[in-house]
Amino acid sequence: MLFSLSLSSLLSASTLTLLVLFIIALMPGARRRQARNTALFGLLLVNGFLVGRLVASSIWSLPAPVDRLLAIPFLSAFYLIPPLVYRFAADRTGMPGAGARSIALHVLPAMLWLVGLTIRYFMRVEPTPLFSMNGYRAYVILLHLFFTGYYVAAWRVLAHAGATGRLAPTPTAGGRFGTGLLLVVFGIHWSFSATAGLLALLPDPPESAIVFAESLSLASLLGFTATALVDALRRHPEFAARRPVRPADQLPTPEELRGLADRIERFMREHKPYLNPELTLDELSRALDIPARLTSQALNTVLGGSFFDVVNAYRVGEAQAMLGDPARRELTVLEVLYAAGFNSKSAFHRAFQKQTGMTPTAYRSRALDHTERS
Repeated sequence: MLFSLSLSSLLSASTLTLLVLFIIALMPGARRRQARNTALFGLLLVNGFLVGRLVASSIWSLPAPVDRLLAIPFLSAFYLIPPLVYRFAADRTGMPGAGARSIALHVLPAMLWLVGLTIRYFMRVEPTPLFSMNGYRAYVILLHLFFTGYYVAAWRVLAHAGATGRLAPTPTAGGRFGTGLLLVVFGIHWSFSATAGLLALLPDPPESAIVFAESLSLASLLGFTATALVDALRRHPEFAARRPVRPADQLPTPEELRGLADRIERFMREHKPYLNPELTLDELSRALDIPARLTSQALNTVLGGSFFDVVNAYRVGEAQAMLGDPARRELTVLEVLYAAGFNSKSAFHRAFQKQTGMTPTAYRSRALDHTERS
């Protein structure tokens, strides 16, 4: 067994290590069914499989038939990355999850390649490559066109979320800036990967240029994974140092509750977690690293309402800002309520009228009229 410590091998091994750590970091979130992590979990899982095969191939020399057989899921998995990148952006903007039919359409190209290559492998009479040169050329070009379409769609989703206020402009992976940064880094990774693939199609492929492009691709994937991992560790208290927990029978002082309420209000203003329609008391408490019972006490005692009362008040305030903005006049009330974090039309109208004493339509008409007169 010969192990080559080339730059490409080192980058592959380092990237795989971070991918594994990232997947472990997301597992507690998966158990809590945090939908915003699902696509990112899948994206890194697929990349972990792809990089893992590269690491394995640099360590072990497999018989040609086995190597070609393992290449089938490897080549097919690349077609899962574009829809996962798109779904990653959609998850971070709070878009509803994809239905079974939509998921089937997204994974159909990968399944077609898997089935087609498997049939070709078992039906060939003699050991031949999985692809002819023309077949490989079609595979590479279609893959990068496929990715480009999904990548543009991901940016459009992110831009629309920013325009409607659905995504907070915070410098974290959960905000508009952080999500955009992760998309940029992943786009750079894919660009270098595409360069290596296209160079391989030349009549006389320049080996050194291909290795260099692959190394840059792995380096940028390493950066993407490290950034996402840091964010995952920061957002999951299980992987961070925790302060000593107050005994359950020790009641907080009024000053402590006031301090907790200030932290909650500052976090709500700066990070806008209420834009997530699935936000729960436990999730908010974990983000603040505060026991849920203390969060509930601070909300009820200092802010004068239950968790849902306080969250809905912030959502109504967000909706008021959008309804009164002339630049967002084209948004329907339904689009506004979803962008503000509500997932029920009746709940939105009930909370809005309770807080403002007006219907959303009447409020918009009055606010826009006042803006035009002033």
